Amino acid sequence: RESKTYDPVVVLGGMLQVDVQHRVGLPIFFEGQPNVAVIRGTWFTDKKGVYKPLSEDDAEIIEKEHTSEELRGKIDDKKSKTEILHKLESVGKQGSSFIAWYGKDEVWLNKKGFAMAVTEAVGGVFRRKKSGQLVRGTRLRRGWHTTAKASDCIPPVSHLVLVVHGIGQALSPGSVATRSFKLSNDSIKEMYEDSIDGKIEGRVEFLPVEWRTSLKLDDGVLDRITPPGISQIRRVSNSVVLDVLYYMSPVFQPEILASARSSMNRQYGKFIQRHPGFAKQARVSILAHSLGSVVAYEILDEARRSEKFKLDFDVENFFAIGSPLSLFWTMGGRVDSSSAILPETICKRMFNIYHRSDPVAYRWEPFILPRYSSIDPVEVSVRKSRSKVGSDGTDGGGTEVSSSFWTKVLGEPLTEKLFGKTSKEEVEVRLEKENSLPNEKKLARRYDYALEEGFIENAGQYLTAVTAHLTYWTSKETLRFVLDHTQ
Repeated sequence: RESKTYDPVVVLGGMLQVDVQHRVGLPIFFEGQPNVAVIRGTWFTDKKGVYKPLSEDDAEIIEKEHTSEELRGKIDDKKSKTEILHKLESVGKQGSSFIAWYGKDEVWLNKKGFAMAVTEAVGGVFRRKKSGQLVRGTRLRRGWHTTAKASDCIPPVSHLVLVVHGIGQALSPGSVATRSFKLSNDSIKEMYEDSIDGKIEGRVEFLPVEWRTSLKLDDGVLDRITPPGISQIRRVSNSVVLDVLYYMSPVFQPEILASARSSMNRQYGKFIQRHPGFAKQARVSILAHSLGSVVAYEILDEARRSEKFKLDFDVENFFAIGSPLSLFWTMGGRVDSSSAILPETICKRMFNIYHRSDPVAYRWEPFILPRYSSIDPVEVSVRKSRSKVGSDGTDGGGTEVSSSFWTKVLGEPLTEKLFGKTSKEEVEVRLEKENSLPNEKKLARRYDYALEEGFIENAGQYLTAVTAHLTYWTSKETLRFVLDHTQ
């Protein structure tokens, strides 16, 4: 290989900067994440249309053989279904494979072993007894299956979402980065699926806000005072439960807020540096989970109280998922409940998205107006996700009862045992209560949005409670809801 100097190449929608010379990808926005190994792909395995590159060493050996005078002399324009026209031995780890040419474009990778011995014994042909099909191993392809075009580039970012993690980040560093990257990939798929002509004008990018891992907080005192024994349980307790205590401490809370605020501004700054055109019409939202929603809210609330705490960007939407925020409002003794909602100059919209079985999540609306304790939240489901929520927070079609499908399948008696007795009529009555309220006693818009429950979740609600607090990261309903308000 020639030694050349290459300019760094930015790939994966601007997420990874590749050092071509050293074959390594450097994460741009995912701090603390390992570098990614990069290889040049010239020969690929083809398994039902899925291409995977061979190692560069193997690919060079195969390429040299494929372009040799000896092979061209044997093959020329020949093509055989059964006879191996040319063979290259000892490829792969410890020479465990061989390459067989049945024609110029019929190149196959085979593993040595028993099947190889049988193949040799019958003159290079090995057939499955049942189907009678020729077994040739794994097909190889020279070069990628399509030629790249400028139009293949993913569309520019039209909305940036900063993802703020909750408790337990110190226990699994990097999880918020992994989740953010997955949200970005899944959002592109969702947007293309929803497009009419297979084209989208802009996309939503999710970037992680890491505020916990770098903090020492107690300067190692906690580790020194932790007794030995049941180490795993104590490790979980120290890394997860104590995050809440740290935040509630007047000593450590300012440090946590400063770390989160700095991380938000740093990620936004790096993003603007690489996407200078975005700053002209920047649209930025915050998606915050669990304790992270409390941290993010307090940062926005501080910006309301003092200019010196303002972020470097305006916030369009604040999405709280699995949020105990209203519990903190209550514990904090907030007297004016209406002030809990941030003014539009600080944040245009606020959403509280929760799973009904999540033991950490609490509603906002009954805190703001007690009457709403008897009014159901707006239900979020995949079926309704493409119907934009109006300014009044309605979903255009009223709230459905999640058990209605199972009522038809199982009958009402069994369904009531599994789902309880919340009938469609009861929900309609609750909705009528809201509709019948005088305007001065109604919320200007809705804030609480509950994810639709399914059959399994209702049948085993206590088991579901264990995992419900993390379900938002894999919930298609949550992703679609966010996309509805950021596209």
